[in-house]
Amino acid sequence: MPNALRWIRRNIQAILAFSLLAWQAWIPWSVPHFVTQDGPSHLYTAVVARDLLLHPQSPYAGFYHLTNRITPSWGSTIVLDLIISIVGVDHAQQLFVTLAMVAGFFAFSCAIGALSRDGSRWTPLTNFLLQTWFLWMGFFSFYLAMVLCPLVIGYYLRHASALNWKKTAVLAAAMVALFFTHMISAVLAGMTIGLVALWLNIAAPRFLSGQPMRLGMLASRMKMVVFALLPVTVLCGFYAGSMRYVGFSSIRLDGWEMFPMPVFTTSTGHLGEQFLLFPAVLCLIVLGILTMRRSEWRTARGGVAVSVGAAFLLYLILPDAGLGGLFVKIRFVWGFFILGALLLTSVRRLRPFRISFDIYVFALLVCSLLWTQRTLWRYSSVVESYLDATKQIPAGARLLRIRYDAPVFGPAGHRATVGDPLFHLDAYVAARCRCIDLSDYQAASTTFPVLFNKSMPQDQQLTLWSMERPGPDGDKHLKWLRSTLPVDYVIFFGSQPGAKPVFNAVLAQLNSEMHLVATAGAEPFVRIFQRTSDSNVVSEYRSASSEPPNLGRTSR
Repeated sequence: MPNALRWIRRNIQAILAFSLLAWQAWIPWSVPHFVTQDGPSHLYTAVVARDLLLHPQSPYAGFYHLTNRITPSWGSTIVLDLIISIVGVDHAQQLFVTLAMVAGFFAFSCAIGALSRDGSRWTPLTNFLLQTWFLWMGFFSFYLAMVLCPLVIGYYLRHASALNWKKTAVLAAAMVALFFTHMISAVLAGMTIGLVALWLNIAAPRFLSGQPMRLGMLASRMKMVVFALLPVTVLCGFYAGSMRYVGFSSIRLDGWEMFPMPVFTTSTGHLGEQFLLFPAVLCLIVLGILTMRRSEWRTARGGVAVSVGAAFLLYLILPDAGLGGLFVKIRFVWGFFILGALLLTSVRRLRPFRISFDIYVFALLVCSLLWTQRTLWRYSSVVESYLDATKQIPAGARLLRIRYDAPVFGPAGHRATVGDPLFHLDAYVAARCRCIDLSDYQAASTTFPVLFNKSMPQDQQLTLWSMERPGPDGDKHLKWLRSTLPVDYVIFFGSQPGAKPVFNAVLAQLNSEMHLVATAGAEPFVRIFQRTSDSNVVSEYRSASSEPPNLGRTSR
């Protein structure tokens, strides 16, 4: 028994971390229907991309084509396609989340080992970093890229003093792979590698040791880093130049008050927000930087500490939208915590407190996971009702989704989890039945591998996208879309007691011109409408060159 107790004490951090990992990996499989907010759209894009690639004459080709631009979101599309080929569409999101969490756990552990080779690589702090808002929002491309980011950074840290052309090529390829999964993760990794290189080769020798490195060795090492980062830098430039919309939002000056934003919120309430956990991690990151010894500042840890500050600075100064992307600031908040936690695991003066702190993280994370799992169950039955109603839709049908708010996930405390798991559930329906979801946002956004083709003019694309939140002319937009597109089924989502006139006008138009075939909910929050006849569609179909009413009000 004493030997067993000694073994447990010696490996307590690994035991806690792997126990949490097993639970986190199992959570997506613990509910009958696991759906995130944007995950269904990623799934639908993967299904369409695969079909266009393998079957060029498929029905999807009448509406979509694969992009010929540099697009940093191919990574998750390819991974999802591989997963679909293994477990099918129904379980693809579950397996993706499980694999992403496991990959992130080992990637961060590798980075810890590269930065500090004499400490424990396993810590519940890694599990905390994986439990984020982005996962439950279904930001699959960004989440996958960010959990792999420490692996790339760790590779450089391990070989920083002995980079040769072979290792430089591996690092460059890894950076390119990160870019083609998500650009922000590539920017964060490139920034960290560049700052660590400058710190090790210029700042630390000059200001901490008083012995500048010889110019020949300095040029050799920095040359390798420049070559490693050059391909991804060129790709970022080409991507920015190819964007249809390059607008940036205005810079907000309230970043201090907003930090750290809901980056670790996975459910409602203090437990879901991890209210007692992320402030403790934040305080220890700051304390770790302030208590680093001079000998530690001479190492790569000094460069990582500078990178933590740089990530926070980027959070403060960057606008929250640009280059076709949203939620920029909160993405760099997560980057700040990833780099800060990596540093925290290696600071020597904090090592006596590591086990105690890891037990603290474990206890609070258990509470958070319990609460998150409970709330996942709350929406699973609602998702099942939605999917049951859509069973009437046959394979190959062309879908149009209209979305209003509904009390089942309204603002009065009924929301089951972060985001709205029903928001893009129409894309999941389309992926399951191999239908054409004309309303899915990704093809219209131009930042994903699948785009609308020339048969879908921009006015049509923006009007379709606007049906996520129809404006005051929603009924007119619906009539225009149905007259310019061969819509087979309309999924009408929303149930508003005392609804505004436009809600009633849209619903009245559907009831008078289409056939109601299914509903979900006692007071229906989903209604499935079918077109009445082929002849009706053909007789009404007009050229899409006619302009929709008041389109300017609807574009997002």
